[in-house]
Amino acid sequence: MKLATSISVLLLAAGMTSGQANAEEEFNTIQTQSINNCQAFLPAGAATRARPLGIKNDSTTTAFPVNCSWDWDFDQSLFGIDLVQAFFTNPTAAPVTVNCTFVIGWETSATQFIAKSTSVPAGATAQGGVQLLPGDAAGGVIDGPVSMSCSLPPLVTMNDNVVGWTSDDASPEAP
Repeated sequence: MKLATSISVLLLAAGMTSGQANAEEEFNTIQTQSINNCQAFLPAGAATRARPLGIKNDSTTTAFPVNCSWDWDFDQSLFGIDLVQAFFTNPTAAPVTVNCTFVIGWETSATQFIAKSTSVPAGATAQGGVQLLPGDAAGGVIDGPVSMSCSLPPLVTMNDNVVGWTSDDASPEAP
């Protein structure tokens, strides 16, 4: 089961009561298919296509870059971003490695580049995929916009991706 689904189930199980003010922290996620927030740029010989369930490299060469950027509620976040993940599917007969670089920050200020890789098993989805956590960032906080560039091996699909952050749920919930 993917992390975002597990977190959503845990939040529902916590059962917050309607109409009461909560001064508790609330974990928020946005989970979407990669076609919503990613775009492929084609090198010579690469053929990527945006499918409803993801961006697929249909060629026999590595497609680079596939760029993604995530929306999140910066103003309501207590600690910056807690989690960014991207999932991949590999229908080939051999495992492959997907290499990505996360970019934190703005073009006009200090920017961090964090390289990450994941091994995607043959014929399966890599559970967890590639992820960025606060401990990966300078100072242990992801406190700016996050983007990512990945190289997509032949026949691999970038599927859904997730961004998560913690906010203060101090306002009354609607009845």
